Amino acid sequence: MSTQAPDYRSLLRAYHRAREPLYRQIIADAHLAPTALILDAGCGDCFYSRLIADALGPDVRIIGVDRSPIALRFQFNSDRAIQLCQSNLERAGLRSGAFDAIWLCRTMHSAPDPPSRLAALVPLLRPGGKLIVVENDLAHYPIFSWPADFEHRLQLARYQYLKSRCNDGASLERYYSGRHLPTWLAQAGLQQIAIHTYVSEDVAPMSDTVETYWRLFMAWQGDRMGQFLSDEDRQAYARASDPESSDYLLRCAGFYCLELTTVASGTAPS
Repeated sequence: MSTQAPDYRSLLRAYHRAREPLYRQIIADAHLAPTALILDAGCGDCFYSRLIADALGPDVRIIGVDRSPIALRFQFNSDRAIQLCQSNLERAGLRSGAFDAIWLCRTMHSAPDPPSRLAALVPLLRPGGKLIVVENDLAHYPIFSWPADFEHRLQLARYQYLKSRCNDGASLERYYSGRHLPTWLAQAGLQQIAIHTYVSEDVAPMSDTVETYWRLFMAWQGDRMGQFLSDEDRQAYARASDPESSDYLLRCAGFYCLELTTVASGTAPS
């Protein structure tokens, strides 16, 4: 690929900037109590923890857990509502029945067995507590306005790349989790299961914030699936991803991209 792939953290920051209004809406729609004790499971850079704290006010308490030490480097000089700890989500060592809600956002791809991750988290909820899971199912992968034949070849290359990431016995379904969430939540023993999909539509010309996210996304994706494309398709994808190319897709008149974000929730038995 001629376009250098971004560091994942740069892509993640760009995603957060582009989709912050979406997540503020998702949090509002979750109707969390302002005095809740909330577990942000797989908190990463604590972006979602901070949005939840902003939305719920000074009485909310948030515990952020992530297996990466990067999360622990963030300091909250004035935000005492958020506490961080480093742990594996499947073996977090937290007290059973402690949390009013668990927020699990875009972490299923890192779980070798997603149902086991959910089964480990559900006992941490108090009776009547809510588990909220947010995912971008690859069945709902960002839909770009590619030519149909080219899109089909990209889909095959994407599948081959993801399959190559499962050589350790991890479930391929972790990349397609949105469609399975109601079943997995029920299997974990939750009740009152609900699911809703939010639609993000981006049309050229886009804001700089949104275009930056998609440009970094295209470069990141192309770097990973390029080995599974033909030379001709690799070159075509590189041109489409390059802002200096006349084929740069994101500034083509009428360019349209659809992104779907699935939110599923369930409550622990009373």
